[in-house]
Amino acid sequence: MDLIEVTPAAQAKIEALRAAAAEQGNPYLRLGARGGGCGVAVTYYLGFDKAEATDQVFSVAGIDCIINKGQLMQLQGIRLDYLETDSEQGFQFIPAAVS
Repeated sequence: MDLIEVTPAAQAKIEALRAAAAEQGNPYLRLGARGGGCGVAVTYYLGFDKAEATDQVFSVAGIDCIINKGQLMQLQGIRLDYLETDSEQGFQFIPAAVS
């Protein structure tokens, strides 16, 4: 099992964005999570970045990714999807318990 699952829709959108990010010196897709303590909801985020010493580097669906090692447990089993409709568009993080 992969650390995270990336749907085909999310993979296509990431691929479309990755070339520009790599040209700017940010070759990795960074996935992260903030919050989650004392009843506060977890906020997930993504972007393109350079790897740091505190990051876990891995590949999923042909995408080179990084996650801060301190956030691995919050992201394990997450499914990353991309939704684009007439009224909304964006990445969705779907926790393992919901999927």
